[in-house]
Amino acid sequence: MKSKTQERKPAEVRRFEILHAAKELFTKRGFFSVSMDEVAAKVGISKAAVYLYFKSKTELFLGMVHQGIDKLFSEMESVFLDPANDTFEKKLRAANKAQQKYAPIFKTTQELLNTGLPDGEFPPKIVSEFMRNIHVRRERILELLTNLFAQAQRQGEVRDDLSARELARVFGVYGMLMSRSEISYETAREILFSGILAKKDK
Repeated sequence: MKSKTQERKPAEVRRFEILHAAKELFTKRGFFSVSMDEVAAKVGISKAAVYLYFKSKTELFLGMVHQGIDKLFSEMESVFLDPANDTFEKKLRAANKAQQKYAPIFKTTQELLNTGLPDGEFPPKIVSEFMRNIHVRRERILELLTNLFAQAQRQGEVRDDLSARELARVFGVYGMLMSRSEISYETAREILFSGILAKKDK
């Protein structure tokens, strides 16, 4: 009789478990300090079973990043449609919370990119394909934010003399900064909404 940890599960469920375990390990210790044996142990399966879903640790890591961005997109889409977020500022605050949720993944990815992605672990062909996929996903998020800013401009919540797409890019930059540092939402909001120049006495 198979143990509970070795029971057969639908492929989609098992894949999710592996990606979840990988996220916990990679975001805490980084790519190079984690082994496939550790991922397998955390899921409660054999290393061979992990390789049925991901051919290498590199493929597993990149799969984790793609999943994280896809989940971020879905959550941002949901918060923008949520009736409770009935103002532009509420939508931005909710979007920031979604960004913070996945910040550890993006921080770990940036740290890995800073290593230069050694060819032994990251063949150029795989890196090129990964960057193409990242670009597609970023464009989806940028389009979502662009539509948000355009709607806010039509409703008079945001000045309409600026490009909605450029405003979306600016917010995206703030999101990346906040996800990789100790910048608080309130500080970023004040800079984004009011600028950095000293306020003049009226």
